[in-house]
Amino acid sequence: MARPSRHGNPFRVVGLSVVGMSWPEVTEWDRAVVAMPDAEVLYTCAPDRCAAVAHAVALYRQLLRFRQSNWSPARFDSWLQPVRRRDLACYCALDQPCHADVLLEIAGGLS
Repeated sequence: MARPSRHGNPFRVVGLSVVGMSWPEVTEWDRAVVAMPDAEVLYTCAPDRCAAVAHAVALYRQLLRFRQSNWSPARFDSWLQPVRRRDLACYCALDQPCHADVLLEIAGGLS
């Protein structure tokens, strides 16, 4: 579930900051590319890296809930279909917050 994938987290941690595309752009982002567009927005400055990662994951959860509520059910289901009933992996440490966990919860209907 790397960042350039269709299901990658568009919010990234740079030092202690979480950056990403503007909210209107990120809510419509649903395609895979070689690299996501440059980050334009500073979403938060955290006291430590762990808090920054947790905030980036929380933003991803908020993004998926927004899409679930605002995209058509067919569009959202089509976007989620490739990850349903799959084992997902990411570069995050197993004991740290990870956007793949959020994706698994929502794709599995657990949240």
